[in-house]
Amino acid sequence: MGGPLGPPGPTLINTRLLATNLIALIGPYPDHPGPAHNMPEPTKNNMPKLSVNNLDQILTTELTLDLARGGREMSAADAQDRIETAQHEGAHLVTAMKCRSSITGVELHLSAKSRRKPAGRVHSSELLPWHNAIVCFAGAAWEKYNGNLDRADGDLLQGIRSSKEAGIDPMELWHEAEDFVEADAIQVIRYAAVGILCLMPKTGLLNGGKLNPLLRSRVRQFRPKNSHRLQ
Repeated sequence: MGGPLGPPGPTLINTRLLATNLIALIGPYPDHPGPAHNMPEPTKNNMPKLSVNNLDQILTTELTLDLARGGREMSAADAQDRIETAQHEGAHLVTAMKCRSSITGVELHLSAKSRRKPAGRVHSSELLPWHNAIVCFAGAAWEKYNGNLDRADGDLLQGIRSSKEAGIDPMELWHEAEDFVEADAIQVIRYAAVGILCLMPKTGLLNGGKLNPLLRSRVRQFRPKNSHRLQ
């Protein structure tokens, strides 16, 4: 999500300090094993052949290392990183759909072999600054759920910036994103990750409309219990 942060300055330094404080406040989820303790075991390559006509296969496809490899030579560590990146971008994608954003594409690259940073990105245009904040915070909320907040600093920085633009307390929008990801969207985010991995072309850029038929209706039916904005 998002673009370059630009050269450091007083505003950016303050934002980084805010992000550091926010990370300290949210902390990791207690008693959650995190991905390192629950890595999928390699299985035979049975990646489904998906098209717009059979997207429902996503609902019964497991996230495995072979699915992430997609028939390519790849170490277990790189395949696991690709799964985690796909889920992270899935969190942005599903939350952007909930905000009724315009989604033009999803990127996913092999971080070990590609010089592109970050290894994943969702290209979306939000209607309002607070939408952008929640979409950014969703990636961090997913990483909090998985116990891997090291991947979340850029999302936190951009979420805080967008919160300031909207004139809303960043913690309020953080809790909105966290409630949505934790209480409602976990399974659909995993569906999105499977779809991203299965449909991603070799170019590393997936057309934003490919997953709409499966995901958008499921996302819009959510009514987060603790959220008064994402309804």
